[in-house]
Amino acid sequence: MQFINISSQPTAAVANVQRAHSHAAREAHARKRRLRTAEYLSHNSIQQAQESQGRGQEQAGSIVRDPERYYQAPCTEKNVEVNTITMGSPVSVLGSDRRDPFDSFAMSLEPVEQFLFDHYVTAVIPVINTYCAMFQGPEIRLLLIEQWARLALTDVGFCNGLLLASCRHLSLNNHPQQQFYAQLAIRFKLVCLQSLSATISAGPSFINDSSIANVIELASDEAQFGDMVAAKFHVLGALKMVQLLGEPQTLYPNSFIRLILRKFIYQKGFLGTDQDPHAYIPV
Repeated sequence: MQFINISSQPTAAVANVQRAHSHAAREAHARKRRLRTAEYLSHNSIQQAQESQGRGQEQAGSIVRDPERYYQAPCTEKNVEVNTITMGSPVSVLGSDRRDPFDSFAMSLEPVEQFLFDHYVTAVIPVINTYCAMFQGPEIRLLLIEQWARLALTDVGFCNGLLLASCRHLSLNNHPQQQFYAQLAIRFKLVCLQSLSATISAGPSFINDSSIANVIELASDEAQFGDMVAAKFHVLGALKMVQLLGEPQTLYPNSFIRLILRKFIYQKGFLGTDQDPHAYIPV
């Protein structure tokens, strides 16, 4: 800001007017320059963001098209730069609303795992809801998303269970990288079993909804391969865990986990037809 002294003498009036006009002209030109500069910077920022997004999508898309390159390639001088760019880029296969931008999940998901979790919600759940007689209906589909999938975000073992289910779905449906996802499923299943073993070893007080859901997911994986004996042992193990929790009210009254457990036992006949289910199922 510039202050201009105004004199009351007649001889200074012309000079004051000239100074005022010059100051106004300079300010007008300065405003125009600032406006042009802002427009130029804004245009460049948009253009750079679009170019960066295009490069990021191409790099991130390669994770799904060729996941082995991202997941298994050793760190050599040739690929260190590529891996660093892929890991550090804010742009990935999924939009920020379909990932975990605030790192609030129980486990930090790598890009491939983010894709697998999203695949479970957007592909596996609709398949279960459509083709599995035990889980048909819009209400069940909503519960699978709002309770089942959401619960997995709070527990590392159960979250790996959903990633396992996604890998099975991709590996058994002629996906171009089905061999990769079949191998990855083994890793996720191992984490599920390790988590379950640690929970059981820690004692009944560490058993919770996520632990039981993890066992049910393992039972589902065995049933998918036709190993109903192993599936039965998993389900009966889940029943034992519920018994260790104490009263049925330990699980909240409308627990979707209780519903799934009942469906597995009643519709698969895991207790046989001559057993009194109420004597064995405290749910």
